[in-house]
Amino acid sequence: MGSDVFNLALDALMVMAITGLWVMWFQQSAQRKKVERMLKDASEDLKAATQLLDQVMHSLDMKESTEKASMKSTAEILQQRQAKQDKVQVRHSPTAKEVVQPNEEKTMTTEAQKEKGKTMDAAKIMRLSREGLGEQAIADQLKVPVAQVRLILLLQKPKK
Repeated sequence: MGSDVFNLALDALMVMAITGLWVMWFQQSAQRKKVERMLKDASEDLKAATQLLDQVMHSLDMKESTEKASMKSTAEILQQRQAKQDKVQVRHSPTAKEVVQPNEEKTMTTEAQKEKGKTMDAAKIMRLSREGLGEQAIADQLKVPVAQVRLILLLQKPKK
């Protein structure tokens, strides 16, 4: 009879140990699923950010190539005008060159002002962000695209 009680206690202990191991396995399975969901969400966020960055980079490339083409065509037009003015100047008067120069200076000044404006926009975006405004509010206030605000904030974010 004593050995029956001992065997029964041993069987109960084994059942409890197996049940405990099964509960631990179930909890770890739930944690693993949670981690997998978090990784999947992070992966989707990364894909979205990558697509946004690709769009912004593409639009920046397009804008840069358009500006370069515009600057080349502007430079060619100015050279053609200068050549015509030089011909006219030789034939007529020394004041013909004076008419072209102010326009050239205005064009160069306008390009410099655009570059300065871009730098000032980035500084304004950073300042407004530090003041606690959201991306949409900053974009509305400065009248720039939200994607541009996001890109500047991402580029200025300190690396960890």
